[in-house]
Amino acid sequence: MAKPSFYCENCGKEVLSGLEVCPGCGQTFSSVRCPSCGFTGGPELFRKSCPMCGYIGEEVKNSVLTKKNYLPSWIYRVLIGALLILIIYLIRIYFLL
Repeated sequence: MAKPSFYCENCGKEVLSGLEVCPGCGQTFSSVRCPSCGFTGGPELFRKSCPMCGYIGEEVKNSVLTKKNYLPSWIYRVLIGALLILIIYLIRIYFLL
């Protein structure tokens, strides 16, 4: 049995069913729309197929979308915090001279 295929309404890229954000354009998903009948609902309703018409798309095969190439968000927070501390330190040195 093939897995359902999902596509971003904003950019049209195929996305995996468990994603909350489109890896192509960054659009946040709040609901899923069936490409066959247009039924809209939460992602939990579409785990196997469309609950209204039974639509099942083609299976997603070894897609680039399955690989995460992003750093965890805590690393960005640490880097921003360190940058802010450096800026504050440099400002204090500049005004003390």
